[in-house]
Amino acid sequence: MRLGSFILKPDFFENKSYYKTLMNLLAQNDCKVEGCFVIKDYLHYNNEYRKLDLKKRYANEKEFEKNFSRSKIAYESYAMSNYNNTGLLLLIKHKKKLKPKEFYIILTNIKENLRQHIKEQRNFVFLYLKKDNGEAKLLNANENDFTMLEDKYGKNIKLAFINGIHLEDFNLFKKNFCFKTFKNLGIANQCNSINPQDIPALFDNSTDIDLHIHSNYSDGVYSCEEIYEKCKLMNIKYSAICDHDGFNVKIKNFDFINGVEFNCIANEKKQHILCYNFTAGNKRFLKIMQIQKNNRIKLLHYRLKQLEELYSFSFMEEDINDIINNNHFSREYIAQLLVKYHYCASVEEGLSNYINKLDHGKFLIDLKRLSKLIHKAKGFLVLAHPLGNYKKRISFEDFSQSSSSLTKYVDGIETFYSLYNNKEIKNLFDFAQQNKLICTCGSDYHGSRPIDEQIGKICKEKLDFENMCNYLIVKKQIEDKIFKKF
Repeated sequence: MRLGSFILKPDFFENKSYYKTLMNLLAQNDCKVEGCFVIKDYLHYNNEYRKLDLKKRYANEKEFEKNFSRSKIAYESYAMSNYNNTGLLLLIKHKKKLKPKEFYIILTNIKENLRQHIKEQRNFVFLYLKKDNGEAKLLNANENDFTMLEDKYGKNIKLAFINGIHLEDFNLFKKNFCFKTFKNLGIANQCNSINPQDIPALFDNSTDIDLHIHSNYSDGVYSCEEIYEKCKLMNIKYSAICDHDGFNVKIKNFDFINGVEFNCIANEKKQHILCYNFTAGNKRFLKIMQIQKNNRIKLLHYRLKQLEELYSFSFMEEDINDIINNNHFSREYIAQLLVKYHYCASVEEGLSNYINKLDHGKFLIDLKRLSKLIHKAKGFLVLAHPLGNYKKRISFEDFSQSSSSLTKYVDGIETFYSLYNNKEIKNLFDFAQQNKLICTCGSDYHGSRPIDEQIGKICKEKLDFENMCNYLIVKKQIEDKIFKKF
């Protein structure tokens, strides 16, 4: 089998019709996308790839330099532009076994037809102008302007790049050589592989993963059944309900996996750890649940005792038992109790004037022990909102300095989080890749928080192009490493 390759430059994603046209042209010519990889440093890898290509074609050093110098112009102009330095590599396969020349003609025709479509859609080209004094300047111009400038400056002006797509015309490889070449360059590997069918998400910034949702079994507003329906309406493909130290979810379909958010202690600080895909009936998991239930009951009585000693607040035993039996241990439920007994006028007042001022002790399981038990229950551990949530935030620098003692006990970090911006997400994504950790995506939806909550929301602002590519990488990793197991 032979494969051709398209490299889609960042500017290709300016218009959704470009991608639709490419897919239509491939289908019309009995071709399909066999694989897809994110090129995180487009300039560097395309430059190195071009070198390999030209060295195969030109044994003569002068011929090689002559042709490679033309490529350098495009790289320099791209470096001067405002475009993101992220692209996509598509490996193209034909449904039939063709001779290399036949396949080459087909791909060339696809390229030319696509370029014509793009040319009709946008009326400009990028030009690289080298002035007499050696200064370089990037110009936008249409074709008429280009002709005029070419007449004026002659050799000093060159067409740098156009149309947002580059076809490696002469690289029709046998499969093993193709993957070997791209892998050696660091382009084609598991770390940046994405599903070709997910590419349209790059145009509309859509997300379909939310692995951090709370139900009314802990401190959320909606029932599990209502959350299922909300996810369905929002087209959330992969989801997890992660209630605090409690598990009460019956899996109805493949789209939901087992999840719990545990409160634990690490480095003498409270940490939230998301656990996924454990075997709910495993004796180690049941042991954790009993430990956490006991800890929550102890913390509840500890808080109630302080309320009695400090403010003379007392409650009926049946109301306390309701909290325990319903797993409603969060501060909000104690505040609701204060309102019920008319000790305060609202939940917010109860929290700010009383409960948040209490000592909360350290009734928590140790992260090391939690990690050991969850792994024995065949589950995954993920550090929740590593830069903090709406109550408290820390910088990425502070996190990275203190994270070494945490990462050895977890399998991943929650990289895409509803309150983080694009810069924070990029930093966390790179940190996860460097430390070989899984990335996850979560909104931390409760349905009641004093923030802009929405199921499936995984960034406080719209994801930029690079983070959208990162998201697609993460999505495939989640499918392969978490949901595949389920």
